[in-house]
Formats: sequence, C-alpha cells, structure tokens
Amino acid sequence: MAPWFESLECRRVLSSLTMTSPTQGGPLPTDVTPVGGVVLDLVGINGLRIVTQVPASQLFRGFFDRGEPAAFQGHPGTIGIQTGLTPAIVNALGGGLAEVAVRLTVFDGDTGPGEFDRFQNRLLLNGVLVGDFSEVHTWETVADGLTILSDNPQGGFRDGRLDTGFFHLTGADRLAALHRSLLDTGAVRFQLADDDPFDNLFDFTQGVDAGLIDVGRLPSLPPTLEGWEWLGADGTPLETVPEGTPVRLRPLVRDPDTPRDQLRFDFDPNGDGVFDLIGVLDSVVVRFPNDGPRRMGVRVVDPEGNAATLSAVVPVVNVPPRLVPAPPATIQADEGQPIRLDLGELVDPGDEERWTLEIDWGDGSFPLTQIIDQTGPLGMVVHHYERRGDYVITLRLDDGTDAAVILTHATVKNVPPQFSLGPAIDPDAPIPTLLPLIVEEGTLVSLPLLRFDDPGEDQSWTLTVDWGDGTPPLNLWLEAPGALPLATHEYARGAWVATLTLSDGMDQTVVRVPVTARNLPPVWRPPLFDFMDDQGGQDGTVEPLSLAEGQTIRLPLGRFEDRGRDQTWTVGVFDLGSGKPSSPVQVREFDQPGDLGTLDLTLEQDGERVVLVRIDDGEAIVEGRVVLRVENVKPQVELSLDHVVNPNASGGDTILTLTVGDPGRRDVLRVRIVWSDGVVEEFELTDGGGAIETRRDDLQTRADEAGEALEVEALVKVDDGSGPVVAAAMITIEPRPIEPSPPPENTEVEPPLPISPLTVPQAEEEEQDRETNASEPERSIAADAQVAQAMRAAFNELKLPTFDPTPAPLVSAPSAPMVAAPPAQANAPGTVEPPTPPTHDDAAPPPPPTRTGISAGVVARTTIVVLTVLNFNRPAAVRSWATGGRRSW
Repeated sequence: MAPWFESLECRRVLSSLTMTSPTQGGPLPTDVTPVGGVVLDLVGINGLRIVTQVPASQLFRGFFDRGEPAAFQGHPGTIGIQTGLTPAIVNALGGGLAEVAVRLTVFDGDTGPGEFDRFQNRLLLNGVLVGDFSEVHTWETVADGLTILSDNPQGGFRDGRLDTGFFHLTGADRLAALHRSLLDTGAVRFQLADDDPFDNLFDFTQGVDAGLIDVGRLPSLPPTLEGWEWLGADGTPLETVPEGTPVRLRPLVRDPDTPRDQLRFDFDPNGDGVFDLIGVLDSVVVRFPNDGPRRMGVRVVDPEGNAATLSAVVPVVNVPPRLVPAPPATIQADEGQPIRLDLGELVDPGDEERWTLEIDWGDGSFPLTQIIDQTGPLGMVVHHYERRGDYVITLRLDDGTDAAVILTHATVKNVPPQFSLGPAIDPDAPIPTLLPLIVEEGTLVSLPLLRFDDPGEDQSWTLTVDWGDGTPPLNLWLEAPGALPLATHEYARGAWVATLTLSDGMDQTVVRVPVTARNLPPVWRPPLFDFMDDQGGQDGTVEPLSLAEGQTIRLPLGRFEDRGRDQTWTVGVFDLGSGKPSSPVQVREFDQPGDLGTLDLTLEQDGERVVLVRIDDGEAIVEGRVVLRVENVKPQVELSLDHVVNPNASGGDTILTLTVGDPGRRDVLRVRIVWSDGVVEEFELTDGGGAIETRRDDLQTRADEAGEALEVEALVKVDDGSGPVVAAAMITIEPRPIEPSPPPENTEVEPPLPISPLTVPQAEEEEQDRETNASEPERSIAADAQVAQAMRAAFNELKLPTFDPTPAPLVSAPSAPMVAAPPAQANAPGTVEPPTPPTHDDAAPPPPPTRTGISAGVVARTTIVVLTVLNFNRPAAVRSWATGGRRSW
C-alpha cells in the first residue's frame, strides 16, 4: 500500500484507539491496518506529516541471537527497517522534526506489570532512544484490531496477549539526532535493546490477522490541495463568485513528485460528499443562481494512490439589480411645478422573485415605495417641489440582499414672496413707499403691515422691520402666507423711515413707511423720603413732623420718566432756601430716565425749605418742587452766676456767664438780662449762638453799706424769634465784717451772738421734694401753674423784683456751677467768729482773689437758682438742688 502524506491543517477525525496517533496529526490514514506491523508517524517542524508502515511479514521472528532475517540479529536486535525516505521526502519536513510516534504490535511481550522483562526492553530508532516498552500504554485487541479486549494504562506488552501501543518522542535533542540520521541513511532501523538480549522469543506476525500481515506503506509525497481560484469568463481571477454568472473553479494543488497533468481530479459540485464529476480536467465551470455560501469538494489522486481532498465554501455574492438606462443625473424645475422622472428597465442576473423600489425625493415628503415582481420597464413617476432649493432624489432598488442606489440632483428655482400693498405713494417704484404716519414719541406705533403670498411652500419666512431710528430691528418668523402679524414700536421725537423686508431665505420684497414722532415732555416723579413714612404729593410738598432745624439730611430728588428716547436730559437742582435761588446747586446730564439721586441739605432755619428740580429734554422743560416744613428748635442756654470778693480792697465782682447754642444757624438771637435791681442788659448773637460774660462791681459795696446780706437775681431771656427761653440765677452776697476796735485793758469782751442759718421747715422740704421729683409725663397743666406760682412766692421772699415769664418751648438749661462756702463758727446769734490770726510774727501774705465768695474774716452765703422755664402747654419738670444752705428751684 502506498505511503500516505497530508497537511495537519484542520485534520481531526474520530478513530479507534489504535488508529489515533499521539502526535498532533491524530488519526492515522485509513490504509494503515488497525494492528500489526510497525507504523512510523513523522511530523516536521513545518507541520508536514509522513506516515509509513512496515508490514508484519517483514519484521524479525525468533531470538535475537539466532532468528530471521539473520541481518537483524544482535544486540540491540533489529525489529524491522523502513526504507524510501529520500532526501526530497526528508527535506519536505521543513528542516527538522517536531515529534515522532511509533506504533508497535507485540504478542507475548513479557513487559507487562510483574513480568520478567519489566523495564528491561527499550525501543531505538537508528540508535536514538525512543522509550521503554514497560511505559507504553497498550490495548489488547482481537487479531484484526477492530475490537478492544482490555486496556493496560500501567504500560507494557503483556504475556500471552496481542497488545498494541504508541511510543512518542518529543525531546528536541533526540529528534535532531534522528533527523540527521534520516538525512544520512534515508531509512529508519527499528531496534530493541534488552538487558537480557537473548532470553525472549519475538514473532511480530503472531496473533495478527493473516490479511494484515503483508500490508505496508512506503514513504512518498502526496499531493496537497491549497485552495481554489475563481476565474471569470475572460480568465481574469475573481475575489468572489457573482451570482447568476458562469465562473471557472480551479483547485490549487501541489505535488513535489507528480506533475499536475498526471493527477486525477474528482469534483463534488453539491458539497454533499459525493464526487459526481470524476476524472475530468483540472477545472470546472459552474453557475450559482443565487448568492450565499456554496460548498464544493475536490479530490486529487496521484499515480501511487495518494489522495488529497478539499471541501471548501465558495463565497457566492449577490449582484445588485440595475436600472437601464439609469435616470438622468440632474433635473430642473420652479417651486410648485411638477417634475417627471423616467425609471428605465429593471435588470438582475440573479433568480430573485421580488424587488423593492424606494424613491426619496429629498424634500421631507414621504418616500414612494413600489413592490416589483418581475424585471422589465418600470415607467415614469411625477413629483411636485413646493420649496426652492437643491434636492437629491435617491432611488433605491433592493433585491432582498443588496440594493442599487441611484442619485439624481434636482434644482428647484425660487419664486420670491410678494406683499399685498395698501395705499402707497408710488407702488410701482423699486421700493414702494406707503403713506406717512404721524405719532407721539414714546407711544406704541402700529405699522400698516398687510398680507403676503408665496407660490412656494417654504418652511418659514422672515419679516424684518428696520425702524430707522437706530434701535435693533424686529425679526419675525412666519410659518405660512397670509395676514402679517401686528408690529409695534415706540419712537423718539423726529422724522423716521421704517423699512419692511420680507424674505423667504433666498429672495426678498421691501417696502418703506415714513413716520413723524412729536415730542412729549418728561415727567417728574416725587421722591419717597428715607426719613419719612409717607410719600409726598405730586407737587413734591412734604410735611415731615420729624424735620427740625439743625438737621443735615440727604434729600432724594425723585426720578423722571420720558416716553421718548432722547439722547440726553439736563437736570438742574435749585435750593430756594439757600439764598441763591437763581443759581442751581447741582447740574447733571442723564443719558436715560431714572433716579435723580440726592442732595445733601443742612436745615439752618425753621420754616419752608423749597428745592426746585428742573428737567430739560432739549425741547421741553418740566419743573418739580420739594417743599420741606422745618420746625424751630429752641436755643440751649447755660447760665452761671458767681461772685468774687477782693480781700485787699473794697468791693467785688459779680460775674454772670451765659452760653447760648441754637441749631438754627441763621436765626438772630436776642438776649435780655434783667437784674433784680432793675438793671437791664441786651445783646444779639448770630451764627448759632455764642458766649456772653457780664460783670457787676457795685453789688458788694451795696451789701457792705447795708451791712446785711444782699440777695441778687439775674433773669435771662433768649429769643430766636419764635418766643423766649427764660433762665434765672440767684446769689447771696454777704457784707464784709467790720473789724472790732481792740478792747481796753482788763476789759472783758462778750462773744458775738451766733447767726442762725435760714431754714425751711422739714415738712415744707418734704412737700417740695415730692413736687419736684414727680415724673415729667405725669404732670398736668395745673401742676405747671403751681410751679409758676411757687417761683413767684420764692422771689418775693427773697425780696427780688417779680416777673411774669412768658411760656416757651421745652429747653434744657444746665445749672450754674455751685459755689460752696466753708462751715462758719457761731459764737452768738447773728455773729460770725473771725478766723484766728497767726501766732508768729510773720503774717501770711494776702490771698489772691477767689471765686468762692470768701475773704479774710468774711463769709459769703451764696444761693444760685437756675430756672428752666417751660412751655406751659406741655408737661415739664422743675428740678431743685441745695446750695449754700438754701434751697433753690
């Protein structure tokens, strides 16, 4: 039987255990017997596989020291020899061996478990160790090898049994040595090395079916099928096989030792494993009616009987249908006008039974779809384009697998939209002008927009209104022809021309509308004062009760509005209470209506304070007034009355110090001082008040001359024009003591009587305390009258001139500084003990003038009364304090 050779690529089939090699080649060729002989499986490093079989009849029989053939005797003994491995065959292995397997069938091998040659027999190939007989997995079979009787995974060829197993060599060094020996000898010598070389009888034909003993396989190079090539009708190679088209299929075969014309080709055109075409030429012409994978088989046999078989899938591809002649590449039409498209004739080489034609017009309309059941003329279709533009008409002809796409470019020309004009000055002009509009600035103007029409059904139209006054134009998007929407606008004063442009995106129509806008004056809005709870009237007059002279306020000036769009406004602010009513105190330019800001004012005088706001838009002037009602604030009076006695001379000074403050800095303060002896002094103060000091140097002398204490009162009236503020002060001036003459010698001088201090009965003091300390909110008008009556009685008791104080607003007059006298030493009623003179010869220098009212040997009893005269129309309080042993109010 001829040797068998094949590529390992994708070669994997099931077989019996003895027919499956451990090499990557796997199943042995079918012409190898299931058992018997020696099978050699060589696998090259390139994947090429050579399988040979030495018939059992050519193997050694007997003991290796006397068996047949005699040439196989010796140690190691030769089992058999495989020849025919020519250099061409060995070189076909790619320059080396990847693995080697040897199948051996032995009867009564005695290397099974527990047998006497266990691990004593080894297999050699050309002297290269392959393996130990005891390590080979074996199977016991019947004589023809088709039935497995037992399995021996423990290894070894057992006694009295027909065992078959595979030796497997994979070591790189041994494979290289074996490959070199193949190149050197061109044969393989199968050898058995035995530790007891001649103790066992071997007959490799024993137990093997007689029909298998003479079967062998010589080494040779079989043909190799490497694929297909597909040729068109003109012999051009094709990458795919088109449906419905005759093509020539030619197998690609390689055989190193047989020419192509000596090979036999068998074809299986249906791919069912049955070779219907046997012994034909090396190619075949086929036609596949439809696309899809088509399996075909080919078998190549060389003269030695080596065969190669290839079953492959032929990629039959679909051929799209066509339209003959194709529709035109370009067409033209006006929007709204129909177009006609000739589809031509349907052609398809395949045997399809149904086609789908779809036409997309490219304008968003629903595609046209037709189902076609036969080839042939398709006729003409019609379509209307309602919008101008460039469109791509897409024809898609589908046979269920592929589609032919045909494009036609359609150009649809635009027809511009048109206004339906009303009355116009010149409707036939290139740009028609409508009749002018006369309006007031800042009022909404409605332009006479009319209808428009367009023969095309564009998706949208744009109406642009340029108002002609520099403001942003109005853009309106219209969805359909018909009545135009209402467009309104506010114009500043002046003459303008509005331009209306109607566009469909490609062409446009323009009309003009003249507009004359008359001026409207601005409007002043009074302020909302931060220091008020209520807003003033429309004329700006306000009467805030909390405003009083002396305050500094930030006066809001309100805001102004103007319905026109003037570029600037000039705003002047006049303070009519500042003394300069003709000159503005503030001038500002505004570029838009809004808040006018504030003006800082100091309220220096009571009465009305008027702030005038004048707004000029360049053509009209508007004025507004803010009138403030400023209440008077009474002056503040601080009064002190003091007395200075000159210890070294007669007389002394009675000093009245007066400080007046008035928050109304523009008031003229008239000051009148009335002394209790009828002396009157008058002064004037401006710019918010000041200080006054006046002296009397005659009062001490009068007290000295009278020889008794002199009660002095000063009554002060300060009038800012709204009524006087009254304050009073009292002081007691003691007379100087008369120096007594020295008594005669041996004359006893009686001590002077003590001077009893003036007192107020305790009950009267308590009653006065209760009246004085009463809380101000609880006092009534009757209580105020009682206070005034008490004041008159006190002044009468002090023998001072009486006066009738004029009721005046509440003013706080701080008390005059109190002057306290040191306690007196009483000797007898009505007398004062002079101070003890110094006992040394050097008398002390005279003391400087002092404001305590005390001189050497003189005691001045001083009572200061400060009166706060109240407005008898309001609750008030009278405060009192003790000075110099007297009580004052």
